Amino acid sequence: GHLYYSKSDCYPARSVMFITIDPNVKFRRFDKLLSEILYAYRKSGSSGIVLNGCIGQNADGLISAIRRNLRTKIFIPSEMSGGAGALKIVSTSISGGTLGGLLRRYVSMYGNENTAVSAELVRSDFELPAFSGTGRELTLSQTQELITSHRTPSFYSDELETNYFNYSSGGKAHIVLFDNGKSLRRKVALAESLGINYCFLSYSETKDILSKIIV
Repeated sequence: GHLYYSKSDCYPARSVMFITIDPNVKFRRFDKLLSEILYAYRKSGSSGIVLNGCIGQNADGLISAIRRNLRTKIFIPSEMSGGAGALKIVSTSISGGTLGGLLRRYVSMYGNENTAVSAELVRSDFELPAFSGTGRELTLSQTQELITSHRTPSFYSDELETNYFNYSSGGKAHIVLFDNGKSLRRKVALAESLGINYCFLSYSETKDILSKIIV
């Protein structure tokens, strides 16, 4: 396998390498891929590696190979199988239940030292009843336009740790979940209160509100 790069003009401090691997690819050896990962890691000055899409024996084999050559943290999404020795990344993007309950469950299973959080900026429009749990993604301007056009107040959900508002269109009820600097900060604070020391933010999505999230 080979490593293909996305172009970047800079690497923010304490950024991590994010590597997506086709789950259908079966590796016999990791020599070429590993050498390219090591080169890119050292060049970028990264503080950790996120492996996405790698499952089962692929994950365990690649993680073992990386750990033999680097002393760094390796992270994988919580839904991925395998990955012994890697920290599990739990997404804060939920549409039901409670975020606190979800994080406590993972801390109970893996320990807070092996759990990380991805504080994702959410703007999603759900038509009710929302059986799938997946809504229509919105931009910031679309979210603001819906609030203005429907003249609807927004509220805060302590269960989901996000903002929301309701509106009707075409005889259908909708609920919109949307994050801002305050809600992302509360998600980070919740993780910190549970002893979770690693939290991921998308720099491209949050660069304009980082000062409200990281205090």
